[in-house]
Amino acid sequence: MKAELSLTPEDFEPDALQGKVAIAIDILRASTTIITALQNGCRQILPVAEVDTARKLARLQSQETTLLGGEREGKKLEGFQLGNSPREYTPATVLHKTLIFTTTNGTRLLNRTQKAELTLIAAFVNASQIAEYLYQAGKNFAILCAGTEGCFSLEDTVCAGMIFSNVYKMASTRLQINDLVLMSMILYQKFENNILNMLKLAQHGRYLTQIGFEADLINCSNVDSIPIIPVFRNGVVELLPSEI
Repeated sequence: MKAELSLTPEDFEPDALQGKVAIAIDILRASTTIITALQNGCRQILPVAEVDTARKLARLQSQETTLLGGEREGKKLEGFQLGNSPREYTPATVLHKTLIFTTTNGTRLLNRTQKAELTLIAAFVNASQIAEYLYQAGKNFAILCAGTEGCFSLEDTVCAGMIFSNVYKMASTRLQINDLVLMSMILYQKFENNILNMLKLAQHGRYLTQIGFEADLINCSNVDSIPIIPVFRNGVVELLPSEI
């Protein structure tokens, strides 16, 4: 099993994902929000890169069963019912709904992974579940961090390090890692006992606190609190069949 890591979406070529399992991470907050929405009964999520695309797609859907969610600069978009706070995606709001979703970093990352054999969505809230799946699958995999507007993000890399560390504990010498993967594992070791504090220290965590979303950091730091696995394929995010 060969493990790879990309720190930003620009660090990998989509064609290089062929034959691999891709794991997309955007801790603050798209991954955590997607996982939360599915846990709370959302039927499916259509992630799109651009705001105009989301609005056009919404006009083609049933207004009774469709929600528009997303953000730019961390804030809910005009005319959208929901932003990108996992706290908004309650069962009362999302049950049996289709969500059209666009974010600054996470949904753009997802749309670069379509050449992968399979794309999973990970966050701290389901990290151990993802690691167990990767170990059982035994396939080459690449963890892809959304970063923040094209730059490295601490929180995504620490979560990647958690997943790599958990797979390594199970697979040991069967897992081939490079120095970049090792670096993420070392970062995780530094912060594993206080993920929330790490999110508060991270640049994007500080920005979210500044604009009024500090409470989201608590949701995003709850390790293994939502043990489900979302899969992205054919433009749609749903639960893996075994999770339904």
